[in-house]
Amino acid sequence: MKKIATIFFVGIVMMSGCSKKPDGSEFVGTWYDPDKGEKIQITQNGASFLMRELASDKNPKPSNATLPAVYQDGLLKIMVGGRSVAITHVQADDTVVLPLMNGQGSETLGRAKE
Repeated sequence: MKKIATIFFVGIVMMSGCSKKPDGSEFVGTWYDPDKGEKIQITQNGASFLMRELASDKNPKPSNATLPAVYQDGLLKIMVGGRSVAITHVQADDTVVLPLMNGQGSETLGRAKE
């Protein structure tokens, strides 16, 4: 019985060590929509994140704003104009979905080739 308990305990420890708790790192990187020319960069800043717009062929003069974000409940949450905006990461195709600032839909950006 002691052997079974030991094997069970070792198995539990090994399984918990192999599981990776989501930490928001899937959002880190450069994201781009070639059709609209939108390009953003998300970087980790300690326990939080920073998002900024980058220049692209269709948007040579991006905003200079850097927006702080936090990872919560599987979403990257950013405060924009007094309201919280959530960015979703779609694992199946490695894209991020951002709501449009006017509240009229969303935009999907793919990971930019570095």
